[in-house]
Amino acid sequence: MGPFDEWFDPAEGKAVFQALANVIKQKPKLAKTLEDPEAVVYELEELARVLAIAEKRKTKFHLEMS
Repeated sequence: MGPFDEWFDPAEGKAVFQALANVIKQKPKLAKTLEDPEAVVYELEELARVLAIAEKRKTKFHLEMS
């Protein structure tokens, strides 16, 4: 894969990350498939929190994972 340089609307990202966190919290069977569901929920909600700040500042976001 080559470089990925697309930037996204933080409001959309915030909604997606929060929705993922909510699904994990509301579906115990799904949560059990994760090694550490509490940590995953924490990280997703932290991403949503940061994107709320980006939204207020009217900036875009770019997510890279390694």
